Amino acid sequence: MIDEVFILGAGFSHSYCKDLMPLTDDLVNFVLFDHGNSEKSEFYRLTEFIKDFFSPDSEKVNFEKLATFLLSNPFQSSGETVETYRELYIGLLSLIAGIYGNPTIHQKEDGFENRKILEKFSKRIKESKTPIISFNYDTIIEHFLLKDDDWDLATGYSLPVYDFLTNEKHNRDLRKNNTRLLKLHGSLNWGIPPEEIYNQTVEKIYLSKYQPDMPIHENYISGYFNEPYKLYPFIIPPVSGKTYKSKIIRNLWHQAKYAIMTAKQIHIIGYSLPESDTLVEFLFRAGAGIPPEPNRKKIRVVAPSFTEIQKLRFEKVFQTEKHKHDIQFINLDAMEYLSTFEN
Repeated sequence: MIDEVFILGAGFSHSYCKDLMPLTDDLVNFVLFDHGNSEKSEFYRLTEFIKDFFSPDSEKVNFEKLATFLLSNPFQSSGETVETYRELYIGLLSLIAGIYGNPTIHQKEDGFENRKILEKFSKRIKESKTPIISFNYDTIIEHFLLKDDDWDLATGYSLPVYDFLTNEKHNRDLRKNNTRLLKLHGSLNWGIPPEEIYNQTVEKIYLSKYQPDMPIHENYISGYFNEPYKLYPFIIPPVSGKTYKSKIIRNLWHQAKYAIMTAKQIHIIGYSLPESDTLVEFLFRAGAGIPPEPNRKKIRVVAPSFTEIQKLRFEKVFQTEKHKHDIQFINLDAMEYLSTFEN
């Protein structure tokens, strides 16, 4: 039995750095149509493709729909090649890496108030060994967990990680803190070979040994995308109908379910439970189905605002006929919420 678990969505990272971290609903429009209209832009082909299927001037281009389309290759049998969609999906990965992997995010000045909040939060998390479940691709939270060089990344990620230059496995350091960070949608600093992007049968995750929170995108800038170090970020967009062929990723989901199942209190911060992400819905249902006896779980859902539809989605999951957990909706920004915790 654990006291609590924190579940982090895009609203968490957006709250930390609003000017650099868009929400997923704003992700594509955030940069694509500012930088993708020039034929010299690396995003030009992706921009033209999107314009053929969407009306970007009058609508937000839904990242999940776009990723689903590119990953499923729906018209391959009509004569379009697999390579076309692979290249466009790589372009989408580059877009995500360029935004969420922006090194400026980690270079905020010492007086930046949100930096102080996350320094205190990460210290609290490590002292209590409270698990974190994250649906974010960025490396903001591990940047702070690693800050004092007392967090064991190999144990924390709960998966086999290897150095991308030496292919040596990161051995667990039993002297360090082993607080778990379960990243169910992958991470920008997790590298995989290009052939595994589509089949997703991933058994090894590659990191930088000396800068493990550095996104693979930054390795690309340094030239490490060239052979023999050709790696791409391993991210799993919340796409409709996604499956997990990788045993290590399935294991992360089982660990997340157990953490939710055994927690007395669950903090869901900046995550809206979109209808398209059915696997997360069933993760919540499975985890919340066995509450700690004799008390109900305390569910705290945190966001600046909620629609009635969003509230209803959470209530249907956590207040079933069999289990009626204590759920509260807290209208606070993620950083505001974390600042309410005692040091």
